[in-house]
Amino acid sequence: MTPRARDAALVAFTWIAVVALYLGVGVWDHDVWAPVEPTVAGITWEMQSSGDLAVPRINGEHAFLDTPPLYYWLALAAARVSGSLDPGTLRLPAALLGVLGLGLVYGIARRAYGVQAACAAMLLAASTGLYWDLVHRAGTDVAGTIFAFVGFALHARSLEAAPERIARWDAALALVVAASFYAKNLFTGFVVLPVVAVDLVRRGELRRLVRLFLWTGLLGLVLALPWAIALHREGGWPFVRIALVDNTIGRLLPLESFVGLSDRINDAWIAEKEPYHFYLPLLFLYPTPWAPIAIVALVRLLSRGPWSELQRFLLVGLVAVPLVLSLSSAKSTDYLSPILFFVFLLLADLAAEVLAAPSRLRRWELWTIVGNLALVGAAGAVTPLALAIAFSRWWVLLFLPLTLAAGFSLAARLRARGPDRAWYLGYGVCLVAITFLALRVALPEVDARKSVRPFFEAVERELDGRALWTTFDDVYRLPLVNYSLERRVPVLPVDQVAARLSSPEPAGVVLRPSEVATLGALPGTFTLGTGDDRYLFIANGRPASTP
Repeated sequence: MTPRARDAALVAFTWIAVVALYLGVGVWDHDVWAPVEPTVAGITWEMQSSGDLAVPRINGEHAFLDTPPLYYWLALAAARVSGSLDPGTLRLPAALLGVLGLGLVYGIARRAYGVQAACAAMLLAASTGLYWDLVHRAGTDVAGTIFAFVGFALHARSLEAAPERIARWDAALALVVAASFYAKNLFTGFVVLPVVAVDLVRRGELRRLVRLFLWTGLLGLVLALPWAIALHREGGWPFVRIALVDNTIGRLLPLESFVGLSDRINDAWIAEKEPYHFYLPLLFLYPTPWAPIAIVALVRLLSRGPWSELQRFLLVGLVAVPLVLSLSSAKSTDYLSPILFFVFLLLADLAAEVLAAPSRLRRWELWTIVGNLALVGAAGAVTPLALAIAFSRWWVLLFLPLTLAAGFSLAARLRARGPDRAWYLGYGVCLVAITFLALRVALPEVDARKSVRPFFEAVERELDGRALWTTFDDVYRLPLVNYSLERRVPVLPVDQVAARLSSPEPAGVVLRPSEVATLGALPGTFTLGTGDDRYLFIANGRPASTP
């Protein structure tokens, strides 16, 4: 096989692996999971039912302006194509955005380091736990993150562009940052622009920096104006203020002591307040399970020179992203996810050196890499046993001889020949296969414990002729009630539940089980529950299932 044919086969395998891990599992195999997805599910259902695409709402009443509506629009588009607004449809845009993010990393790495290093980095990136989890949750964080990936990729491409083409790349970057407002307010701009600004200052391109900010500001105003007009038309200046002030400035600056603009639904001025050092331990958690390899990659990059422009940009991003986010008033684990763009390219940088000249690595660096791969491989070899014990699915043990044989074979080859290219390829094949198996088995089993769909299906069967109420009035449980029962449900204060159920009118109430203790005796009622302190349904009269 020629080198070109080998590279083509490697690229094909890499993309097949990514599609399998990102679209073959984690999308269609489980129900809506708390805490983020219920809000997205309820709001998207409300948009589909009402036809109002401008203002995200909960239960037809509460305007939920925490984030702009882009992700809900993507979920609605997926539902139009698939014909159903099921949990997989809600998640599909996130998974596709995740594949796009990996594709961006692959494209930059291939130009800078070659096909083999790009494929190696892409496989490591695809198996990074926090990234996989982020892009398999229906939510706005993934959209903001991938917009940041696009912005970083555009600037990285501009570093090698001819002088007459740089303005085009900057214009594209300005447009992407401006459009990202519809994904997650100012989040993408707050992360991307300071990193790019530091890099342009480093390069002495101040005029280019001023031009980029002017273009971004102008395009941002133009693109945000239609939504601002729609918000004002439906809710006046309070809607505009909550969307364009509270959830933009309110999440960046600690001004809650000076202004009182929050409410129980939109609480940007008080939400997610964490200390400045919040992101420091997460820097070691984010590359899991490849944190030791990432540390080696950083040490190797810092010890080499002279650096290319892309390598300098990587170092700027690795420092600037957590620093900028630490200055923000609101902090969240998912907010740090844009740093993975630089981590993944850092892995590509190391892969290029390892594949080209592994002898350059110091002993501790080589053994750290091999040890990290061996530890993950050993865990993979016993994965069937772990799955069988955890979920009592003993048929999975049929795969144990195969995984152990693969593990022993890789170990023997490593001892005999060292970590050559064939060994890395074999390791990648085994890693993808075992990860796919583990997810295919584990996710449905976890769903059986987390899903509340059986509860709502039972409630649906009892609603024939009953008026339905709920005590939930929040952004998590109320949207899930709307989505699961496909209806708006009037909110009832807890102290009125007993009177409602005592009336002759057939009625039912969805509430938290712990709230029942405040109701006293309720004769003539029956209950359905989830088995824990999440959801309970109390109805008067005879259950529909009773003859």
